[in-house]
Amino acid sequence: MLPCLWIVGLVAWIVGSQSCIYLHEQLEFAGVALFCGCTFWHLWQKDNLALRLIGPRGLWLAGLITVLFGIAVILPAMAKIKQQECFTAFSVEALTLGVLITLGGLGLIAYGIKTPPTRSA
Repeated sequence: MLPCLWIVGLVAWIVGSQSCIYLHEQLEFAGVALFCGCTFWHLWQKDNLALRLIGPRGLWLAGLITVLFGIAVILPAMAKIKQQECFTAFSVEALTLGVLITLGGLGLIAYGIKTPPTRSA
């Protein structure tokens, strides 16, 4: 995986969250999506050092944390939609991002269930 994709995603996330430029929400959303996509792509690779360090039950824990974080993004977005009584671009983006994060966490949990733990000899 190209290290520049990780750096671009992280920089876009930071610049989007800390700046007042036009469309900074979209920049932050793109940075988070790129960074999360790189992370998931890295975790699906075979002979991954990160998965060996996490351990056999680490996918369950990472999936649970990811699901809870996704729900923490979804609920404020839904509250903002209900309060304003209309869909704004930012609330739809936050809702979409929260759903994608939650589905990614559910995917990690499913992959953890599917993958049998290996025993050391």
